[in-house]
Amino acid sequence: MIKAITITAQEYLTYSGINLDLDFAGSSDSGTSGATIFLRNTCQDVWDYLKSHFIFDENMIDFSDDFVDEYKRGLCLQVAYMLKSGDAQDNILARTDGVENLAPKARNVFRGLGLCNLQYTHDIYRRF
Repeated sequence: MIKAITITAQEYLTYSGINLDLDFAGSSDSGTSGATIFLRNTCQDVWDYLKSHFIFDENMIDFSDDFVDEYKRGLCLQVAYMLKSGDAQDNILARTDGVENLAPKARNVFRGLGLCNLQYTHDIYRRF
């Protein structure tokens, strides 16, 4: 099983110019910042969503630097979408609903990486 690729608050700041540490002030009992927890959970949720909704062989993915950089761009687009649409709840530590749908721009990035080409739909496959 491949571990999900994650982004940091600093990587998101570099991409978007938005400091998530300010938006998610405070920390958990373990001392981890709310932004770190939000990003870690979102990155895992995106990977789980991709694996459960689309067909691809994890072992065939070439995790080159270019692939990882583009995947992280897709994650940044998903985070921006969640923040804009209000899917990032105020109490991020209690967030358990996961990713309900991908941001259109993030989906395009993941499709370009070969992660959104076939989808499960009512026991049939649909090619994108």
